[in-house]
Amino acid sequence: MQLYFALALSAAALTALVVRLRMPAPASQMQLAAFHLGPFLAVWLVALLTPAHDVTFYKGFVLVGMILAIIGYALHESDFLPSYVTHAFLGITYVLYAYAFSSQTSGWPTPWVILLLAAAAGIYYWLYPRLYELWISIAIYSLFMFLATWQSLELFVQHPGGLMGIAAFSGMLLALIATLLEAQGRFHSFRPGWASYILPTFLLAQLAVAWSIWG
Repeated sequence: MQLYFALALSAAALTALVVRLRMPAPASQMQLAAFHLGPFLAVWLVALLTPAHDVTFYKGFVLVGMILAIIGYALHESDFLPSYVTHAFLGITYVLYAYAFSSQTSGWPTPWVILLLAAAAGIYYWLYPRLYELWISIAIYSLFMFLATWQSLELFVQHPGGLMGIAAFSGMLLALIATLLEAQGRFHSFRPGWASYILPTFLLAQLAVAWSIWG
């Protein structure tokens, strides 16, 4: 029964997202909240419904991290606080995700982490000339995201074919894509229209992480 509820909530979240993307503009703040925050709350419930008796620690850290991400996103949407507060919440989220993923791994790091390091260095090198006084805070945020992505990679490598590893790594890759879309819009502006894909990509990232608990 819980699985069916989770599937229904996932479908509802994706449907609300598609409807919002097809709307020319929200008619009111209430509609904006319903179509933006509603799907994230549905995704959180997908994680909450998981009968995770063997991975209680994993589930707890993911749930707390996800609710912090929702709070951060709500602050961003309401323009109540500056954007760096939102990213502070997301930074904590990624630290919690890293702890959750690492709870299911052991042993030496996979050699694939070298490629991950190279990619992280290349992305930061690409952004650095435009960061100015933000370079320290962006570096810290990038470190937190790297740790979570690395641990999801370890989970994927150590549990090949398992839903947990596939979903966790896919979720972090999607979160990375969402961050890159935001970064190019803010620091380079190659494709301003790409900003409309940040929300769908980030929502899919959180949905994938939520389903990783079911693995």
